[in-house]
Order: sequence, then structure tokens, then C-alpha cells
Amino acid sequence: MPLFRIARRRCLAHGSCAWTTHLLNVQEAALVAAIAEQVIPLEDQTGAAQSRAVHYVDQQLEGPLARLRSAYHQGLAAFEAASLAETGQSFLDLSPEQRQAFLTRLDCGHKLTAFYQMVRGHAEQSIHWHDATPLLFQQPFVQAKHAV
Repeated sequence: MPLFRIARRRCLAHGSCAWTTHLLNVQEAALVAAIAEQVIPLEDQTGAAQSRAVHYVDQQLEGPLARLRSAYHQGLAAFEAASLAETGQSFLDLSPEQRQAFLTRLDCGHKLTAFYQMVRGHAEQSIHWHDATPLLFQQPFVQAKHAV
């Protein structure tokens, strides 16, 4: 059984998620993990689970990306609603092939394209965060503006 389904069942059965999060609820954390594991499969050198993508997103939403909190909460709810509407199932209940097909549709001009690309970018950035000291966070999508 895939790890995301085991983790989801543990989260829902015990009333608390395997990931200790401050801003994401159990369902949101499970969705972020499932999206991240599709973007960065566990077979890769450093998979999403090892890089703690859920913790990275949660920590970033507490700090440098606090302005994106409502976008994440609303986006994850819309993401799940789109999955239910388009596939008839929760994203967490889809097979890996169905998930990939759904994410491919999202990446190609869907109303959730920008949100999915943001989550995918944060999942990819979490790989580098894994090697960093937990107190030093990489601030995503910020470009330095230097006057020359």
C-alpha cells in the first residue's frame, strides 16, 4: 500500500496527523504530502517524505510566506473539490496514475494551474530545506532588487 494512504489512515484514525503542523490541518497536510510525493517521487534520491515538504510549507506559512496562508487554505479546498468534481474521488484516494493524470490536467490551463505550480515549487524547494538548519529557511520566489 502506498505510503500516503497509510499516513492518511493513521492521521484520520488517531485524529492527529503524522506530521506535526501549526497551520495546516490533517486533510491539508495529507494533500500537500500527496502532491509533493507526485512531484518528487519516493524513488528519487531525496523524496518528498525525506525532505519534509509538509513541514517546509507549514513553517514557511508561519514565516516568510505568511501572506499566502489564505491562498493555501482556499487553494487546497478548491484542489480537493476539483478532484471530487472531475474524478469522483478525493485526490488522496486516487491511484498514482490517476493522480498524475489529474495533475497533468491542472498544469495545462486549469483554473488551479497557478496554485498547483506554487505548491509544486514549494515541494521542490523543500529538498534543499532538508539539508538546512531548521531555523534557516529559504525564502521562495523572492528576487533581490539591488540598485546599481
